[in-house]
Amino acid sequence: MAEHVVISEAEGIVRFELNRPDKMNSVDNLMARQLLDACEKVDASSTARCIIVSGRGRAFCGGADLAAAREQPAEVWVRTVSTVLQRIKSMPCPVITAIHGYALGLGAGLAMCGDLVIADETAKLGFPEVHHGLVPGVIAAAVRPLVSERALAELLFIGDKLTAEQARGFGLVSTVVPSGGLAEASEALARRLMHGSPTAMRLTKKLMQQMKDMTSEESYRAGEAAVLVGRETEDAKEGMSAFKERRQPVWSGR
Repeated sequence: MAEHVVISEAEGIVRFELNRPDKMNSVDNLMARQLLDACEKVDASSTARCIIVSGRGRAFCGGADLAAAREQPAEVWVRTVSTVLQRIKSMPCPVITAIHGYALGLGAGLAMCGDLVIADETAKLGFPEVHHGLVPGVIAAAVRPLVSERALAELLFIGDKLTAEQARGFGLVSTVVPSGGLAEASEALARRLMHGSPTAMRLTKKLMQQMKDMTSEESYRAGEAAVLVGRETEDAKEGMSAFKERRQPVWSGR
């Protein structure tokens, strides 16, 4: 079987590398299945602390493989890609997406699944579906929580390709780095995340996801509950002991 997603793990950092460089890493059925399988492996891992999603070759992801989309009923394909985006976005550990070259349509949606998004100066992000007579429905769901209603309309109605700096202006990209510096920058960011407690990271990410659909009052109540749960973890006790003893904490992940 072809390896359309290359998975590796070292020192708690898991990498998902999209591996169809001859097709600009466009998403076909096999890549979609392998991305879901990769998420399952991370869920089963006791050592995974952070995920970096990147693309091999000259692009992050050029979008959906339209030939693959036609191989099955439309509703099956749409549900498949929707499930992939939701699954990556809901991973319990932090996700970094590292973008270079094109990230268009579904590729841009995949990039937006990162909790943190790094792009190098070659990156071009866009949502061109309307120019092809298509509705960017799943992509709209991925982008909607990230921008204002007016910004969403501009992104989806006009469909221009954005530079990395323009994407950062919309709030779609966290950091822009020079061309050729993407791998080093994403690795450095992942290692910075490793300084924090894995338990606190998981609980914080879960809280952030819950708060998206809450009122202000509900958010405060959920935050209060999360503080109380977090205080009882072994990592919280270790963190406070390390602070008092002026040493680096040794996290257990519990």
